[in-house]
Amino acid sequence: MGGNGHATGLTLAQNSKIYNNTIYSQSPNNGLGIMVYKWTTGHEIYDNAMYADNIITGITIGDTMTSIAYCNHNSY
Repeated sequence: MGGNGHATGLTLAQNSKIYNNTIYSQSPNNGLGIMVYKWTTGHEIYDNAMYADNIITGITIGDTMTSIAYCNHNSY
């Protein structure tokens, strides 16, 4: 979830609700579960299962202008 470039003049995904997903990666080097990025705030991330064949990065916040409002009951 996120925007691209500068926040000025863009409509970015705010207050996204990411619930009840199964995220699977077959990447041999790195799997990325959920990434929120580029000036977005207020996201709610609950009850997700994330799995990778090797390494999994569960939830990543991509910059200092991004925030997650609520995050609980996720499995990595």
